[in-house]
Amino acid sequence: MAESIVTVFLEKLTDLLSQEAFLLSRVEEQVKLLSSELEWMRLFLKDADAKRRYDPRIKLWVSQIRDVTYDAEDVIDRFMFEMNHQQQGSLKCLKFLKLRFVPKLESRIREINTKIEKIMANKSRYGVETLPAASSSNEVVPHKERRAPIVEEVNVVGIQEDAKSVKQNLLNGEMRRAVVSIVGMGGLGKTTLAKKVYNDNDVRQCFDCHAWIYCRNGPLRVGHLTNLQSLGLRAGSWCCGEGLGKLVELRELTIEWTKIAQTKNHGFSESVKKLTALQSLRLYTLGEEMLTLPHLMPFSDHTYLYHLSLSGRLERFPDEIEFYPPNLISLELECLNIEQDPMVTLEKLPNLRFLMLSLCSSMVKKMVCTSGGFLQLETLMLWGLKELEELIVEEGEMPDLKDLVIDTCPKMKRLSHGLLQRKKLQ
Repeated sequence: MAESIVTVFLEKLTDLLSQEAFLLSRVEEQVKLLSSELEWMRLFLKDADAKRRYDPRIKLWVSQIRDVTYDAEDVIDRFMFEMNHQQQGSLKCLKFLKLRFVPKLESRIREINTKIEKIMANKSRYGVETLPAASSSNEVVPHKERRAPIVEEVNVVGIQEDAKSVKQNLLNGEMRRAVVSIVGMGGLGKTTLAKKVYNDNDVRQCFDCHAWIYCRNGPLRVGHLTNLQSLGLRAGSWCCGEGLGKLVELRELTIEWTKIAQTKNHGFSESVKKLTALQSLRLYTLGEEMLTLPHLMPFSDHTYLYHLSLSGRLERFPDEIEFYPPNLISLELECLNIEQDPMVTLEKLPNLRFLMLSLCSSMVKKMVCTSGGFLQLETLMLWGLKELEELIVEEGEMPDLKDLVIDTCPKMKRLSHGLLQRKKLQ
């Protein structure tokens, strides 16, 4: 089964490279490395004897391959969803999307390649390669535990028409809350059909909340979805209490903050504090009147959190370095009421590679980046800083800067001459 999972994903990866050549030019090397490593894994899985997999070492190794493949697929799917959701087609827009999303993609794929390297090393280190062939009749097959079904995008007969029917029921059905059920005998492809509709762009853009879960039976509340890894929805009464804090497996959390949530957010910050497996957190508001985001506790325990995006009014700008995740790579701040130079704090983040500041009505007039700061920053984007007049970058600051975007900063008068002379600046 793991071999087929890898095969399907490799096909998706090949299609992605051919279809998005412009956007992926910067990350092509890492994507090709990922493809090559997975191809080697696939060959091993293809030749492995099925019964031999019940050896504990083989089972663990195959499980790790499956998990890292799912991780890679999640990263690619998220990237393509964000591109399809925001892309407008113009060259300027494509360049903006490339600057905004590709660095995050590159970082995540690099992490996955590191995981794969360790998995391959463990195969030799713990003797997986030297396992004897499995015995035939005397081998005891362990009890098969019940797991969430493996979902593959395969060509099931009749699935296109069925997918179209389910999609129409979701998009054109009743306005009240309803359930669309898929019923049939085992093996007919019900889960595959559900996954195909779930991943459809039209369906995703039509709903505020989307989550893929495996449910044995019974109704579920937010706090019951303990195996959920990705969650995106509007904030509401569910934010109150400890329910969210029980989703300890969450890797990605996206929340649209609402007026209702402002009055029912007791326990929200404490819950987020408990989600130490998070890799990406986005909290935002919509509309001309940007709402005040909830107070957030320091992310010092979130060692896996590499992407943080905050869009809305802040009670105050978090100027303590301890507030930010220790391994933060990508940071987006779109806040209305910052009145101090954020660079004083942000330049101290040791792993930051991507920074976007869109402070709208911020009164900041001068930003100064001192020598020795932003040592790994590759992309800097400044948008809508209407009062900004100067950007001073001292010698030795931002040595790895590749992309610089300054837009809608009408009062900008001074830009460090040395900044534009950087050899790596594209």
